[in-house]
Amino acid sequence: MSRLLAELTKTAHFAYLAFVVFGGFLTWRWPKAIAVHLGAASWGVVLITARTNCPLSYVEDHLRRRAGQPGLPRGFIDTYIAGVLYPARYASQVRMLAGAVIVLSWLGAYTMRGAPRRAHPGVRDHDRERKAKVPASVASNVGPARRITRERGHRAPAR
Repeated sequence: MSRLLAELTKTAHFAYLAFVVFGGFLTWRWPKAIAVHLGAASWGVVLITARTNCPLSYVEDHLRRRAGQPGLPRGFIDTYIAGVLYPARYASQVRMLAGAVIVLSWLGAYTMRGAPRRAHPGVRDHDRERKAKVPASVASNVGPARRITRERGHRAPAR
């Protein structure tokens, strides 16, 4: 059972790291996710700058030792990612790249959702202006064809 829990902990750790790096892109679709992502990214920055292991690393290490397996010789990133997914000597460049991806995702979220929008005529603004000019008696009729013909002073086609 401890071995299974250790593997689940490792999977959760990979999911957390993926969320830290790429979770900002979720805010493009769900803007409220920025609070969760901000917390996750901040926690990652604290762990990196303090040069300490994540609590999940300690949990996995404990579970592996309890299952009779060797524990983690180093932290999670040093064991499973650095030297495996990229050469260990590029750790600082990979961290900078991850930070750049996070900032890019936040900037994208800001420009797509959070930035104040300038008033320039677009399709929606044009439709709103046109509907505002149509008298209420005409606008209440069903169907765009009736509205257009009544606006021009013509009778609607008989059905």
